[in-house]
Amino acid sequence: ESWKKSTAIPYITFAQMFAGVAKDLTKLGGKTVTKLVTPEEQNTKLFKLVSLITGWKNSLKGVGYFLGSALLEVSYETALIV
Repeated sequence: ESWKKSTAIPYITFAQMFAGVAKDLTKLGGKTVTKLVTPEEQNTKLFKLVSLITGWKNSLKGVGYFLGSALLEVSYETALIV
C-alpha cells in the first residue's frame, strides 16, 4: 500500500524534526560530559583541539559542496557515483 503525498510529507518532516532534536540533545550531552570530566587546566587544550577539528570538518564540507556542484555541471549521474 502506498502513502498519499499529503500523509507522507508531514510524516517525513516530523521524523526529520525529531531526528534533528535527538542529534542536538546527544551533541549537547556529549559536550556537557566532556566539560565535566576535563580538568580545569586542560580546558584550553580541549578548546583548541575542538576548534581545530571543527575547522577541518567545515573545510572538508566546503570542498565537498564545491566538488558536488562542479560534478553536477558534468552530469547528475557522475555526481551521484562520486
